[in-house]
Amino acid sequence: MQLLSNGNKKYRYRKDLKVLTFGLPPIKTCPGAGECKKFCYAKAGRMLMPSATQAMARRFEASKRDDFVERMADELSRRSWTAIRIHDSGDFYSAGYLRKWCEIAKRCDDKLFFAYTKMVPLVKMLESWIPSNLKIIYSFGGKFDNQINIRKDNHARVFTTQADMDRAGYKLSPDNLPLSFHGNYRREGFVYHGVKKWVNCGVK
Repeated sequence: MQLLSNGNKKYRYRKDLKVLTFGLPPIKTCPGAGECKKFCYAKAGRMLMPSATQAMARRFEASKRDDFVERMADELSRRSWTAIRIHDSGDFYSAGYLRKWCEIAKRCDDKLFFAYTKMVPLVKMLESWIPSNLKIIYSFGGKFDNQINIRKDNHARVFTTQADMDRAGYKLSPDNLPLSFHGNYRREGFVYHGVKKWVNCGVK
């Protein structure tokens, strides 16, 4: 069973960019989720198809196994890729699980890994474990927003409109990779395109 999926169409317009994704069941693996639970895109559309939910459940079980690092390293050695987005759904649900991804990234130190997370205290506690090729961006909308230092931490916020994002001083990535890949820019913005009513997430 393959553990990684091909990235969606937003990553496919560049021929030199091959992004793989790893998703877990939403909410269930998101202990830091807060307001975002009401608007989670992973609880709608194609993410609710049986094939998607079953695949996420299989990955969750695989992630808890002692051989997860070895299985992932083996798969990565056999596939063509440039970067991995950890968690197009789900989050770092435990310290042990985050350490596994740190080890995987260390074994592939010539490639890029990135994740958006609401598990702020967990990531900060294990900061010394995180290799430089694994970029973790804090995402507003969770239980630990007050622990995000907007002056120092790479972070992301979701906005209702592009105008709202511009006024708040946030910037959209030019290629859907984290802005921190492009230099020292810590305020990353997204415009919400879901079907439910959204309020600017974490914006004062």
